[in-house]
Amino acid sequence: MRILIASLLAAATLAAQPKPVYEIYAIRYATIKDFAVSGLIDGADRSRKVDIAMMIWLIKGNGRNILFDSGFYRDQFMKQWHPADYSKPSEAIARLSLKPEDITDVVISHIHWDHADGFDLFPKAKIWIQKEEIEYYAGEAWNGRLHRRQAHLRVAISGRQHGRRDGDSGERQHVSLRESGKASADRADAR
Repeated sequence: MRILIASLLAAATLAAQPKPVYEIYAIRYATIKDFAVSGLIDGADRSRKVDIAMMIWLIKGNGRNILFDSGFYRDQFMKQWHPADYSKPSEAIARLSLKPEDITDVVISHIHWDHADGFDLFPKAKIWIQKEEIEYYAGEAWNGRLHRRQAHLRVAISGRQHGRRDGDSGERQHVSLRESGKASADRADAR
């Protein structure tokens, strides 16, 4: 009986502890106008166009400012895509009264230019990326030759990278990082 009472008291104590509160913000930093839908959906009508909102996501709470993806800013992408209503991701966060140094973590979903190019805009952030994602781009995707952009990513995040491994779930301040697959277009990009 004592064990039951002790267990109930422990459960009640745990339930009474305040849970961290997180806020999630979608931050639009650009628009790619008139993008061919066939570039997104295999077999789609090539004449069909759509405007694509370029977004980064801020998860704010429990003393952390976590960006999900980091956007892009390098000249090569500006020249290639001509984004409208562009704001550098490190400046777009100012709308939420944040500076680049305030970002504690950046979670890169996958190494496409529009998701990972801006990782170095946030100098104090720990960079979170799946180990398999970097290995794929360092090997299989480029036939063993590390693409210049991915080489820059690997060098720049040395010491700041926190890669995920098969089966790791990695709890981080009550935010769970879970394993997922590579982006569906990755293999097409490597061809």
